[in-house]
Amino acid sequence: MRGGHLRLATGDARGRLLYSGRGLSTRPTPAGLREALVSMIRPRLAGAAILDLYAGFGTVALELLSCGAAQATLVERDRTALSVIRRNVELLGWQPRCELLSIPVSVALPRLAAAGRQFGLVFVDPPYETGQAESTLTQLSVLEIVPPGGLLLVQHALREDLPAELGKLRRSRARDSGETRLSFYEWETGA
Repeated sequence: MRGGHLRLATGDARGRLLYSGRGLSTRPTPAGLREALVSMIRPRLAGAAILDLYAGFGTVALELLSCGAAQATLVERDRTALSVIRRNVELLGWQPRCELLSIPVSVALPRLAAAGRQFGLVFVDPPYETGQAESTLTQLSVLEIVPPGGLLLVQHALREDLPAELGKLRRSRARDSGETRLSFYEWETGA
């Protein structure tokens, strides 16, 4: 398998080289954006279970594990990208902390919900401008995968207009970086 390397930008494993599988169609989240993401959510990471949807090379999940998350479930149906994730998890020795699912996100979400799984943080990064960001957001809005106080983050193209509200989901903030936007969603609580 040919490819390049990238580094973890933050946390206990900061500076560790990872295999990136460069040249494949998957787009890794840039280090600067991963650093900004961590700085905005660091208090929520300690001991958290995270769900990384459309995981690509898994750099976001690995970054969050480096910064205190306890466990990560990564969903990526591209088998080549999944082999890159597996290689990096082994390189870091984090096999006990990572669960890899090689199925479509639309299949994984109802299975996880049916199993009663919950995640304090869900990261969604589908291919840009395919409509998958909004359809995944819609699916998540009706499943009980994120407990009260949990956070849903969607990385999408700036040109992609996601709804500010969807069911009990409300966008609480957004952060732009070049042509990319991180939209932060939280669940309304109350009666």
